[in-house]
Amino acid sequence: MTLSIVIVTYESARVIESCIASIGVRSPHRILVVDNGSSDDSAARARRCGVEVIELGTNLGFGQAATVGARGVADPVLCFLNPDCEANPAVFDAGLHAIGERPDRCAVPFFVHPDGTVVSGVQPGYTRTKLCADMLQTNGVEGVLWRFLHGRRWYDARSWSWPIGACMFIGRDLFLRAGGFDPRFFMYMEDVELGFGLHRMGAQLITLNTRVAHGVGSGSSITSEKRLALLNCARLDFARLHYGRAFAQLMAFVLIFARYAGTARAVARRLRRLSA
Repeated sequence: MTLSIVIVTYESARVIESCIASIGVRSPHRILVVDNGSSDDSAARARRCGVEVIELGTNLGFGQAATVGARGVADPVLCFLNPDCEANPAVFDAGLHAIGERPDRCAVPFFVHPDGTVVSGVQPGYTRTKLCADMLQTNGVEGVLWRFLHGRRWYDARSWSWPIGACMFIGRDLFLRAGGFDPRFFMYMEDVELGFGLHRMGAQLITLNTRVAHGVGSGSSITSEKRLALLNCARLDFARLHYGRAFAQLMAFVLIFARYAGTARAVARRLRRLSA
């Protein structure tokens, strides 16, 4: 079986060359970069590395661009790789072998974050509790309410899991039968939604015994505020699709509370400095 590596870029000039170099200049695998209308020279840098580039001219979001890449190749196995990831040839060999054994599975490595944290590529599914807790945490609230939610035994879904899309291997046919990445998710949560869809199809998710360095949020030169806004929107969309409009509205109130709490803490710190 053969493998195509699809890399979606958007303002990724700082990292794309290192990402491609980590794959190996003599890699037998096809590398396709899909550029989401970057204003920097992401596409030009990728071309200088000798790989094929599709320039979309506008930012369709990660999921839609990745699906464009999947439809633009013919190899039976796909690897979606974020530009802020650095893998090595052994990772691709392991992924190709895993999907070759069972085309009805999705395989994901372990990820090593910049601080040395190692994270499994297969994550438990989202419950209402987990959505609320994650919304609080990523918006800077880790107080009593977050600890209460995080400690519940029903925090994670037990029936399904999802693959971290920063580096994932999947059969092209399975990916397209699942509908690709859901276009309703511009960025973030598209891999969670894919995992839920694969679960309904009876597909298997496995973790590879390999590691990939993941820059976590450094693949695109956008502000942290914009990144957080995209993540919040994606979680609200997921809540609405799976748990209804009323729960999504509750999530919106959780977000408002998190922002208010963050502002209140900042004011309190300012007052303490002024009174010191």
